[in-house]
Amino acid sequence: MTKQNILFNRKRYEKVIDWCEKNGVVPQISKLRTGEQLQPGKGSYGFDVKRTGANIFGHTGLDRNDLFIPFGISICPVLDTMPRTGKKALMSYARRASVAADGFMTEDFEAFYNGKMFIRIDQTQANESFPCEMFKWIPETQPIISMDADGNPYAVGLQDQFDIENVMVPIVPAYLLQGTSDIRIDVDFYGVNADFSVATKDNPTQANANYVAHIDLIMIGVLVKGAADSSKINPLQIDKLYESL
Repeated sequence: MTKQNILFNRKRYEKVIDWCEKNGVVPQISKLRTGEQLQPGKGSYGFDVKRTGANIFGHTGLDRNDLFIPFGISICPVLDTMPRTGKKALMSYARRASVAADGFMTEDFEAFYNGKMFIRIDQTQANESFPCEMFKWIPETQPIISMDADGNPYAVGLQDQFDIENVMVPIVPAYLLQGTSDIRIDVDFYGVNADFSVATKDNPTQANANYVAHIDLIMIGVLVKGAADSSKINPLQIDKLYESL
């Protein structure tokens, strides 16, 4: 689920499996995903991980009765129409528009990678300044522009290299996200006068009014159906997970 630390993933998964066997519930690999549209000049956004009914975008919320143990987390820009089609890929960096690929018109989204993320579970401020720099991953293979004999640019045809496991950042310490809890995940960065306009590769120098930029929060981990009330422990103490009923 994250390539940064395979032993970390294995140890956490073994703890979850052990707890599930003791309590007669079945774990499954799953995700939580939700998103927000970027607004001009705005640098503060909140994510509702319990939002449901938006699966057309690939979004998946946490049901009230369920328990989710995230292994990795990421926040990625997505360029799509409004309303969203759910057919556009996550991006691991702020790609600029060119004849090779759709992208941002300005470098303003780079401010996001200087920002921070906050995680609150009920009254516990689990993280006050998670560095958004960790969400930026520049692939080795990117869309390439070349020039013809007359000096006109054209796209070579390559696509961004992308692997979700490279994008996911391991979550330490381990959190228990219960559907019965009040879960708040927010990001804050310098968004004053920011322009998040998007252009398409067929006209990379002109903002496209039909396309807008979004940021999607995605967590990959283990979902345990019907187990939200089974773990009456501190949401950060996963080491004691198997001890509770």
